[in-house]
Amino acid sequence: MMTGLVVLVLSACQGVVVPVVGVGAGAGGVPMRGQFPDGRLDLTDGTRWVVQPAGQSATLRWRGGDAVRVVRSGHPVWPALLIHPRSGTKALARPGGRVG
Repeated sequence: MMTGLVVLVLSACQGVVVPVVGVGAGAGGVPMRGQFPDGRLDLTDGTRWVVQPAGQSATLRWRGGDAVRVVRSGHPVWPALLIHPRSGTKALARPGGRVG
């Protein structure tokens, strides 16, 4: 269950609105559904994230079911910061669409 939602509009996506879980979602975050060797990471709220290559090694330690917080990063190419609250590790990411 999601308690809050921040909407991030990316100029590179020409006005496509992508939901980004923010502070309103609580400190725990959204459970991770799974991740893929190419750097994609899926959350149970239906969002898919493409992790910046430099941050992929940190996310390899994250497991399905682990909570992940998503907040704005301020970076122009990687607008989201994925945070693993349990370990404190972080990775920049960009929206990768919705999980079907």
